[in-house]
Amino acid sequence: MHTLATTIELLESLEAVPLLGAGLERAAALRQALTRRLTSQPDPALLLRAQLRFGELLLALEADDAAAYLLDVARQADIRLSPLVAARARLLAARACCRAGDLPQAQALVDRASLTPPGHPQLRLDLLLARAWLGPMDAAVLLLEAIQDLPSSRDHDRLAALLELADRCELGGDPYRARQALDQALELAQQHQASGQAARAALLLGSLQLRTGEIEAGEASSRAALELAQEAGDGLVIASAGLLVVSVQLSRGAWEPLLATSAPLRGLARERRNPAMMASLALDRATALWALDRPVDCLGELMACSAELGADPQPLELIRARFAELLEQVGVERFGALVTQAAAQLRVH
Repeated sequence: MHTLATTIELLESLEAVPLLGAGLERAAALRQALTRRLTSQPDPALLLRAQLRFGELLLALEADDAAAYLLDVARQADIRLSPLVAARARLLAARACCRAGDLPQAQALVDRASLTPPGHPQLRLDLLLARAWLGPMDAAVLLLEAIQDLPSSRDHDRLAALLELADRCELGGDPYRARQALDQALELAQQHQASGQAARAALLLGSLQLRTGEIEAGEASSRAALELAQEAGDGLVIASAGLLVVSVQLSRGAWEPLLATSAPLRGLARERRNPAMMASLALDRATALWALDRPVDCLGELMACSAELGADPQPLELIRARFAELLEQVGVERFGALVTQAAAQLRVH
């Protein structure tokens, strides 16, 4: 017979697991077992606690329905006269709303949750994080306080806070503190074998290093981000990290490596239907091909991209401008001959 003690043990185990990396698999298994227990042996108070943690899991996974789920938990907590759970659920939902860009809703949720006396340590931390995500001038101070006090069971929140802190510090003109936060975020993500979050941290670190003139370090971090993102299957970070690596290769004149790096990114740009990325890659590849004395391939690259872009005006204008530059370089007669060869080559392929 299922015992109450076993259900409590499962719930406490779920509440203790950091919701990132290897912990996500463990959390999913605990959630499944706990759901079975609470279905066969209902307990309203334990169910409410479990649902709050399930909501935290959805938030950590950046699920689209995280805010709606947490707001439903808050309403149930109101009915069951559990103000602590209701307040925490609203603060977690506020962060989901911030991620979705609904700042007015997030502010309303924070305002309502703030009416609950912040005596519980978890509630205080939730309030710090939600307020920081709303973007006040003292967001960095709020984030630092939360990072310092978050328990290890909330390392997923610590990692998110470190990445947010890095962004705030860089925007505020403090690259040194941003670098510190990213180093900590990368270390924490690797500690939990969270390749997706590690990829994001490495991407932000590489971008920061490149902007501050640390070209070799920036390229290394961007490459690491690309590899980690490929491992995690994160298309957005693959695209962003890949474009950073290509930009470094372009600046160095590393033409063959640029062609190798950019080749798989073209398919990703098409899959994501990203005209700006398609045009950027075509222009960089065209530069490399022209420098390698492969003018027919260069024009073929631009022509193929132009056909794929269709009527999208801004990226298409960039491609046309490159055509005009090449026409001016080689003259009308040679340009026409090269275009003819490139068109024939494209028909074959």
